[in-house]
Amino acid sequence: MKKTTFLKRLSFIFLALSLSCFTFISATDYCHSSITSNRGATAYVTMKSLGDGLYQFIFESENDIVSWNAGGSNFYAEVDGIGGYQVSDHLTQDDAKTLSVTINSNPKPNIYVGTFYVNYADGEHAFNIPTDEDFDAVCATLDNIPPSMVSASVVGTPTFNSVNLQLSATDDVTSPVTQFIINDSGNGITNRIVAADGTGNAVVSGLSASTTYNFVIKAKDGAGNISANSQTVSFTTAASSNTQCSGTDNQTDPAYQSLSNGYTYNFTTSGSDVTITFELLDAKTGLVAYLWDKTSGFTETQMTNTTGQIFTTTLTGLTANSDITVAVKFAYAGGLSVTKDFVYTVGNTCGNTSTSNNHVSNPKLSVYPNPVKDYLKIACDEEINQVSVKNLLGQTVKSFVLNSFEKTIDLKDISTGNYLIFIKMSNGQSISQKFVKL
Repeated sequence: MKKTTFLKRLSFIFLALSLSCFTFISATDYCHSSITSNRGATAYVTMKSLGDGLYQFIFESENDIVSWNAGGSNFYAEVDGIGGYQVSDHLTQDDAKTLSVTINSNPKPNIYVGTFYVNYADGEHAFNIPTDEDFDAVCATLDNIPPSMVSASVVGTPTFNSVNLQLSATDDVTSPVTQFIINDSGNGITNRIVAADGTGNAVVSGLSASTTYNFVIKAKDGAGNISANSQTVSFTTAASSNTQCSGTDNQTDPAYQSLSNGYTYNFTTSGSDVTITFELLDAKTGLVAYLWDKTSGFTETQMTNTTGQIFTTTLTGLTANSDITVAVKFAYAGGLSVTKDFVYTVGNTCGNTSTSNNHVSNPKLSVYPNPVKDYLKIACDEEINQVSVKNLLGQTVKSFVLNSFEKTIDLKDISTGNYLIFIKMSNGQSISQKFVKL
């Protein structure tokens, strides 16, 4: 017996049992309707008729979707009147938060079992997909007309890692339009969704310092339609006042949840010990922090909560002038975030001789162009002693010893990606900056 024939017969048996054992619930319209997982995460389901025998199921999550358990999910529908169609096997990922499938069926499809497993950064979540749907009736008033972008502009002056935008779009149903999609191929930004408030104000964070961005922005309405037209804004972020020793940032590991306000960091050397302190600036419940030491291998250590959302730990027995590579994992109710990797040179005071003041003024430094294809130029009003280029794993790919105020670095032989350049001055101060190699 062919496998497909067996599955069809099995599906008919299952359907017959269902008809004899259960009372059907009246059909319900589902158009961006909220459902909740067994762990409290929220998602939205849309079931709609596209006409000509085509029907669409859309799963929109509030969190980034890492993967979904297609084979393990018990998520079935009748298609062409036959059961056994595992919807989760046919889903495709439209963006970081959205899955969908278009089904050709006559009569209309019917979901009869709907447990769906989705993996987020904090692990697996189980959603019960509604089984009382009516694809013909669903979204009868759904907006199938895409919005139109009207304007986009930069508000104020960009910081070293964020920009404030004023965005405007029109739509025949959704008002105001508050979701926008940003692309910037030169800086590796693909279909990044940002949310604006009711007045169109949106903050885009996690940017790199001293970098020129060219955002191509489209609008997305409440039904998921995306504007055909776009608006473009260009701007350059400010130079970072951060040092190896201390600063504020909001860059996170993209495999985990992002942060709006970010965190502060501080590295202080005492003898052969380095004390590392981080403060999370986003308010979170049930917050704990762990240091990820990536210097040689990987070690995770829980940090001590000193007060509020400030956490600290000390690494001991380190060698002077050696580099350590660390990140911090913040775990909290509903998820976790991991900072970018930090590389710190043991003994570096960043030109600060007072242990009570962790903030120092930086010399005027230019690192350009950024992004760079072949040659990176650096110039400073302080004499430069040493320059090193490291990847985000902390591995040195270029290093120079010089006593001059400028340097041109040939980068044609290194791979594309994100890098950090570390510059040590003759006055003992060190500055680091991120750049993108094209």
